[in-house]
Amino acid sequence: MHRWLAVVVALLAGPALAEPTGTAVEWFNGITGHYFFTSGPEEVAIVDRGGAGPGWVRTGGEFGTYLHADDAPGLSPVCRFYGTPGIGPNSHFYTPNAQECALVKRDPGWTYEGTAFYIQEAQNGTCPAGTTPVYRSYNNGAARNDSNHRYTVDATVFAKSSSFGYAPEGVAMCAPLSSADLQADAVRLLRQTTFGPTEAEAQRLAAHETTTRFSSSSSSSCATPCRSPTSCASAWRSRSRRSW
Repeated sequence: MHRWLAVVVALLAGPALAEPTGTAVEWFNGITGHYFFTSGPEEVAIVDRGGAGPGWVRTGGEFGTYLHADDAPGLSPVCRFYGTPGIGPNSHFYTPNAQECALVKRDPGWTYEGTAFYIQEAQNGTCPAGTTPVYRSYNNGAARNDSNHRYTVDATVFAKSSSFGYAPEGVAMCAPLSSADLQADAVRLLRQTTFGPTEAEAQRLAAHETTTRFSSSSSSSCATPCRSPTSCASAWRSRSRRSW
């Protein structure tokens, strides 16, 4: 058991960010067939009470974010766009990549709405310790004027993107893991051993991880678009009315 504990500690040790200050929540609309997410607490409440229109149901998908630029080191602002009414798609698009953001700002089919939240970018498709990949997939809806992207931290959902009509694009950004997330992962790994973890072992591991997380201030960030902006630009454009 001690050998397994050492393995888990080694896996979780390393540079980590501060606790996330926001939570991105995902919904699916059975009427439009679109996915949508937001990290703003006020907007989450609006969608939940039906203020964004009918048909929006939570999928259970969530991931951590930062609401302010100084909540952790090495953060990038996430640009948020909505299809220009009467011109662009009935959908939102998000990117933390500065080059991709600048490209979409020049597209008349999209309206820049501002910074949605802050997060770390992936480096060569890989996320740093203390974070988890946020995968992006696309419904190839330009031809039918119905473009929509989905963002998820669930690797299984991403791997099955084609089963619900979406094409996988890759890692869009890196979501911070909370200390509770890390402890849950540790317990899950420990339970794969013969005897399972004791409460003392779980607490010991949690204490170790907390010390590791807050004693480190290093972080890394590198812009890595999920698809080349040039090849994406035409696909992002579609024509539809806005429902949210």
